[in-house]
Parts: sequence; C-alpha cells; structure tokens
Amino acid sequence: MVRPLLWVLILVGVATGLRSASHRWSTENNNRRVEIAVDFAELRSLSAATGEPLDTVLQAFKSAGVHSVT
Repeated sequence: MVRPLLWVLILVGVATGLRSASHRWSTENNNRRVEIAVDFAELRSLSAATGEPLDTVLQAFKSAGVHSVT
C-alpha cells in the first residue's frame, strides 16, 4: 500500500519539476538582454591613473558598450 503511494508522489514531483523547468527555460530563452555596468569608483581611479578627464573615460566605455554606472 505504501509503495504505490510513494511512486505516485515521486511522479507528481517529477512532473511538477519538469513543468517548472519548462516555464523557466521559456522565460529565460525569451529574455536574452544583458546590461554591462561599471563601478564609478573604478572609473574615477582609471581617470586619475591615465590623466584623462572623467568625461572622456565615460565616453570611451559608452562606445565600448557600457550603458550603466553603479
């Protein structure tokens, strides 16, 4: 009596897990956007180390594809 019940519970768990994995795969497959961000303190340090103005460093990173500063 207990053994068939355990198999049913296992099958329900597997089915639920597969359904959840399917939804997650679909959602992540449809959302492929990635945003690259750099740290503002690191930008200031780079600006000071290279002697370039911060605006120039920001423009260089923007042209390289960085769109966010944290």
